[in-house]
Amino acid sequence: MASKRAMRRRICGVKRRFVNQHLAIAAIMQLRHRKKQPFDPLQPYRCRFCHGFHFGHQPGTARLLVYKIGFPMS
Repeated sequence: MASKRAMRRRICGVKRRFVNQHLAIAAIMQLRHRKKQPFDPLQPYRCRFCHGFHFGHQPGTARLLVYKIGFPMS
């Protein structure tokens, strides 16, 4: 079983921390515009360790659903 310190390093150690969800969404929009991928399935989430917000890809089942209904994937 991993220690809490090791889990925190793995989960939010190198990720960018946002103070609120609105700033995380703004960063997602900027990234989508820069990469020219408007349907990149990124979503903000609250980190249970630092209590800030990070963003990442949706869990595998949600990504599969988006792929099946026809949106382009990166």
